[in-house]
Amino acid sequence: MKKLLAGLAFLSTLGTVNAATAASFFRADLEGSQVVPPTPSSAAGFATFTLNDDRTALEYFIQLEGLTLKSDISERTQPQDVTKIHLHVAPLGANGPHVLNIFGLPSEDDHDLVVDFAAGTLSGIWNDRNVVDLNGNGLADNNETKPLTDFLDELFASQLYVQVHTVKFDTPDFPGELRGQISTVPEPVPEASTVLGMSFLMGVGVIIQGKRK
Repeated sequence: MKKLLAGLAFLSTLGTVNAATAASFFRADLEGSQVVPPTPSSAAGFATFTLNDDRTALEYFIQLEGLTLKSDISERTQPQDVTKIHLHVAPLGANGPHVLNIFGLPSEDDHDLVVDFAAGTLSGIWNDRNVVDLNGNGLADNNETKPLTDFLDELFASQLYVQVHTVKFDTPDFPGELRGQISTVPEPVPEASTVLGMSFLMGVGVIIQGKRK
């Protein structure tokens, strides 16, 4: 009986252990008001990010509303057509260089990129393998993808942002239509199966304790 109770007690602590070693979660709300300078865009979107527990890979999911993704670059001619999507480094209210080229020019450096053109979504993983040297000069130039592990401090300090460029807002006056500063968010709610499993274990423990009395 003591071994069973000890086993239940151990299982009940798994949630705490997992929380301590879990991935980190981030979100960015994409809107014209965050662009520098701001745009009057009525489009919107959001992006979610998950940093794995050893901090070597950042998974992302981007959802766009009111904009159009097209696979053929020659067909991106309408004002609402997306021309580029990048991650940049700079605090809110300032512009900064690229850290990950996701969609469009100057290159699409994420080898894990998946685009659902009909749904307006993009997903992928940023890691150190995505680093590029576009002009071969051996330097990390402003428009090149850089190592994720060089920007972990900036990620946790909300110093990274998503920038979405379109045909209408891809000019020197408007360097993008939508922008979203990436910020940390609480751990997602546990899956129902996990909650039910923990509830079952707690119930078993209560029954066993009752029988011992």
